[in-house]
Amino acid sequence: MITRLSDACVTLPPISTDPPGPAIVGGEPIGPDLGMGPARLLMPDAVRTVAAGLDAVDDATLRARFDPEAMSEAEIYPHIWDDGDDEFDGYLLPYFTALRDFYRDAAASGDAVLLAVT
Repeated sequence: MITRLSDACVTLPPISTDPPGPAIVGGEPIGPDLGMGPARLLMPDAVRTVAAGLDAVDDATLRARFDPEAMSEAEIYPHIWDDGDDEFDGYLLPYFTALRDFYRDAAASGDAVLLAVT
């Protein structure tokens, strides 16, 4: 979900290898397929790169790139974009901020990140 959301709002190609795409789909696969692929491990250097990429997208930039009509037409999950700005403020911005804060904290601590899309 956030992969396509972040792609739609920060104009990255789907499954991007440029920050912040690896926040959801980066790293090395670990273990069996969990339904939407295996878990993935981002090592600390990759975490710092993702954090820097997410930090480069401030709230105003994200809002300026938010196009609810295009997201609805592209069937970006979840299918809630008809409410436009309400969905930006109540859904997209809080989740994007949480993702950005998570990677910022992990980078500051020198942590790796294990992620899974289920």
